[in-house]
Amino acid sequence: MEHGTTERSWTIRPLTETDIEAYLDIYLNSYPAYKSLDEECRQHYRDKHRLELREDRQVQTVGLFEGGTLLATMKLIRFSMNFFGKMQPACGLMALEVHPLHKKKGVALEMVRYFEDYARRIGALLTLLLPFQIGFYRRMGYGFAGKLYEYHLPTAALPKIDAAVREHLRLMQPEDFDAVIAANLRGTFLCMKAVARQMVKQRYGRIVNLSSVVGLRGNAGQVNYAASKAGVIGMTKSLAKELAGRNITVNAVAPGFIDTDMTAALTETAKNAALGSIPMGRMGTPENVAKAVAFLAGEDAGYITGQVLAVDGGMSM
Repeated sequence: MEHGTTERSWTIRPLTETDIEAYLDIYLNSYPAYKSLDEECRQHYRDKHRLELREDRQVQTVGLFEGGTLLATMKLIRFSMNFFGKMQPACGLMALEVHPLHKKKGVALEMVRYFEDYARRIGALLTLLLPFQIGFYRRMGYGFAGKLYEYHLPTAALPKIDAAVREHLRLMQPEDFDAVIAANLRGTFLCMKAVARQMVKQRYGRIVNLSSVVGLRGNAGQVNYAASKAGVIGMTKSLAKELAGRNITVNAVAPGFIDTDMTAALTETAKNAALGSIPMGRMGTPENVAKAVAFLAGEDAGYITGQVLAVDGGMSM
């Protein structure tokens, strides 16, 4: 399958046996050790790569061409692996090489984009990026899981095409954890701090924080989110005790599975799994949540403080 770029006259396609000399030329110019090989050794590598191109169904060697010149090559590996207790499709990128005599800006980026498209087409849940430049992949937004000793592969990377995967604790990066804590927990703290001083002065106030049913019952794959929302509950109860004597109530609303744009993007399988955990058998609406907040902010809730109102159809029971 050929892949043309929109900005340059580049073409990316699988290599054939007719490309073998250009393919070897990249290696001969990329690695000093190759240049010292005698003709017999070079023939060995020539035969090896030719056999690989002809017969290997698991590894596909791809090249980026400009006109008739081969600028870069890489190998795409397709396989399955046990990922969180289930065999999942996976693919790997290895041996990404750019010809040192034909280096052009954007070549490596274009190759990785082709790899991402390849991963989408085969439905790969996990991608493996074997050494090129780890910093390069990081700048493209990949998260890294470190070494996969079971498969003797040096680096595991989470594809951007399935961001939900990177939420699992074993693959979650510290920066992923910190970002959610900063938004949900620290953000709530700063908002409460900003309004509390004025409320204390006027000896009246209503603070309603938004937590989540996940903060009450946890959820696999959401360690960072669950921690942040459970923290909101802890802060709510603590501040409620601090401010109760000043006629200030502090409560929280914990929404469950609510029909929003975010949940609309879920697959039918994911939606059905979530609905199966709701005793009422349906999603809530944004209006359900808004009315709960309005109640806790109104006069009818004047004797309620330090409480968590779950708007979840019974999920947290």
